[in-house]
Amino acid sequence: MQPLAHDHPARVEYWLDSGGGDWWIADPIYIHPEAKVLDFVFSNGEGQYDNAGGRDYHAPVGLEDGTLPPEEDHVAKREELLEEEQGPLDATAAHRAGQRAERKFLARSSFAPRPPEDPATAKVVTVPAIPVAGKPVDVFYRLDRSDPKCPLRTNDVFIQGSWNRWTHSDGFGPTQMFPADPSMLPGGPNAKPAYTAKIFVPKNAHVMDFYFKDTQANGQGNYDSKYGLDYHVNITGAAGGGDPIMRVVNIAVEMAPIAKVGGMGDVVTALSRAIIEKGHNVEVILPKYDCMDHEQIDGLHLADEFTCNGVEINVWKGDVEDVPVTFLQPENGHFDVGCIYGRGDDHIRFNFFCECALEWLKVTDAKVDVVHCHDWSSAPAIFARRSRLPAGCATVFTIHNLNFGQDLIGRAMERATFATTVSPTYASEIADQGAIRVHKEKLVGVRNGIDIEIWDPMTDECLEQNYNADSWKNGKAVAKRQLAERLKMAMPPADHSVPLVGVVARLTHQKGVHMIKHAMYRTVENGGQVVLLGSAPDGNVQREFNQMAEDIGNRFPGQSGFVFAYDEPLSHLIYAASDILLVPSMFEPCGLTQMIAMRYGCIPVVRRTGGLRDTVFDVDDDRERAAEQGLTPNGFSFDGSQHYDIEYALDRAMRMYASEKTNWDTLVGTTMRQDWGWTDPADTYVEHYWKATKSAKYQAAQGLHRD
Repeated sequence: MQPLAHDHPARVEYWLDSGGGDWWIADPIYIHPEAKVLDFVFSNGEGQYDNAGGRDYHAPVGLEDGTLPPEEDHVAKREELLEEEQGPLDATAAHRAGQRAERKFLARSSFAPRPPEDPATAKVVTVPAIPVAGKPVDVFYRLDRSDPKCPLRTNDVFIQGSWNRWTHSDGFGPTQMFPADPSMLPGGPNAKPAYTAKIFVPKNAHVMDFYFKDTQANGQGNYDSKYGLDYHVNITGAAGGGDPIMRVVNIAVEMAPIAKVGGMGDVVTALSRAIIEKGHNVEVILPKYDCMDHEQIDGLHLADEFTCNGVEINVWKGDVEDVPVTFLQPENGHFDVGCIYGRGDDHIRFNFFCECALEWLKVTDAKVDVVHCHDWSSAPAIFARRSRLPAGCATVFTIHNLNFGQDLIGRAMERATFATTVSPTYASEIADQGAIRVHKEKLVGVRNGIDIEIWDPMTDECLEQNYNADSWKNGKAVAKRQLAERLKMAMPPADHSVPLVGVVARLTHQKGVHMIKHAMYRTVENGGQVVLLGSAPDGNVQREFNQMAEDIGNRFPGQSGFVFAYDEPLSHLIYAASDILLVPSMFEPCGLTQMIAMRYGCIPVVRRTGGLRDTVFDVDDDRERAAEQGLTPNGFSFDGSQHYDIEYALDRAMRMYASEKTNWDTLVGTTMRQDWGWTDPADTYVEHYWKATKSAKYQAAQGLHRD
């Protein structure tokens, strides 16, 4: 929350100044469409709470027109219900909610704001920048016809569009655009030429949707529709309703932190939270495992029951990390087996779960815009008969791991409205594989994000001293001492002349173990320290690393630390203490360690593949590529897989650390301020969701949905 400005209109509207005191205001809060009462507490960010003497604060949820619902006193009913519940449970939920809000605020305050586009060169500009409902807006459009990739081919330019994500009854265009008077161009006297047209905004428009074309005839000519996503501009001052929202249902078999085996569980939770924060309705449907962590579920309760294929299904509801979750518990015991995976009948259990999930949506007659499924385990929900799916919904399929269930993945690719995988480069790398090749035009690469609240050096409980992009030198120095004491390593010199090079990885061929070994020897031979956390499932590989650890320990006493195990708290400390992180993967669909490292001021040295290429930009070789993403270089990278290839990147990193202190300090500070969380990926998903819903509704209207 922020202090309420002295000129804020609420001070007059609600007579706030008449009672004295300091007033604070929060950002808009998403209200679930079924909510009757908003329950909340306040925190000072340091573990102290105002919860109305243990009763919490409650406010009735109004109708769409802002009026209160009639007859029922929902607040009184809510307070009465809370009084019947156990006090400690209420306090625990309130404390957990307060901690999450506190972490979120601190985490996001550390990032540098993205610079706005220069109106003198931007492809699309509106004047005013935020159009006003009920008033005209000037749209400016720039294109370079000398560019072979220019989408429009004739000398004419037309703009066509609508409002409120194409749901408004009124559209506009095709309207011809003309070369703008140079004196009227946004961006000043040096602005590039542009075409312009004036469009009138309806009073009930919240979003302007449009594309460009080079002919007035419908269905002919060439289009610039931003690769099918269309252009969208938010509008202020609209009357009635609100911004268009979607209802997204994720069908998945993993969800962190309650039922996680791999990275899919993290994505399901983090992406759902991020889409909710964009103002949309999101729900996860998950099996109710007997082995899941029930303590991490808020408000778990038995809500309903139904029958699927003759089996009684108990329906449980609860929230996980602020995400509404529906848990399905079939009475045939499919998910009362003490594990998520590992039985010979996994495909049978998960296929039945998909049938149950779709039946539940049918029983509740749910209006769903997007059904989003994850990996082979929920693929059957995508390629089910169309009549089993909610009417007119789009279907989205995400490939997290291509190593399992390729036949199911291929069938899901065929039927999905579109599909995603975990980074743009990885999408290109797998586009010609068997399960994907025939429908590769549907595949979109969207990088995963990291949980910026868990991975935050400013609040990390694993560190003796927290730090941020302004205080990282002291923070990392304390972390180095903390790590040295734990692993019995020599304390690094106070002048920061000795870099600590870290590795946090499973020691497999995929992770480039031959290059990891070479780089660790190279580091200590050049005066650096090394630390490694990880283990090898292959006994031969593990023996090689055991021998290396012994050899380096004998030849360079105190300059190395090896922990061949899984230890997440220790990984936090290694990221904080290390100056450089090695990630020389042979292939890496997304990779999280390089993004976590940057969050902690640890500069990554990576092989240029998959998600590593999409997140790490070499300080010498990738300045232009980074600028295209609105970023500055943040690490060192290399191609190839020979020893001299990784030396090319590692030697440059160590040289900058040792002899270019000013450049190194700037690099660390800049890198720590880059946001590798879920904000940008969520924006990308939302745009593709909208594109998919538009396509699905068109297909449904044309009778193109085959069963």
